[in-house]
Amino acid sequence: MKLAGSYSRKEYQEQILPTMKPPNLKIDGFSGLMSWDHAYLVTLWKQNKKNFQNLPLSLQPQYEKLLLAYKMMASSHRKICSKFGGGEVGGSVKHPTKNALLALEKIVQARWQMI
Repeated sequence: MKLAGSYSRKEYQEQILPTMKPPNLKIDGFSGLMSWDHAYLVTLWKQNKKNFQNLPLSLQPQYEKLLLAYKMMASSHRKICSKFGGGEVGGSVKHPTKNALLALEKIVQARWQMI
């Protein structure tokens, strides 16, 4: 996220954005869930939702690190989205007629509910 956020808007539109759309992407509607590691992580979070709520005290420091890491990633994602037009209608790669920041916020909240 930090790397993508370091690009200028022009560089992002010319170098990053095309990789998230056809013909570079086989299907329309880019999603992080297309990455096996992202999909696997979300699956693990869903499976362990109840476990997160009942962690032993010995695991609390690691859990706090997980929460901090997610918070930082979500914040970076919002900044990228905002910087590169995601706050505008049509700014969503997955849903071109929607505001990406609003869609992202719904995803972030759903992920928080998992962990």
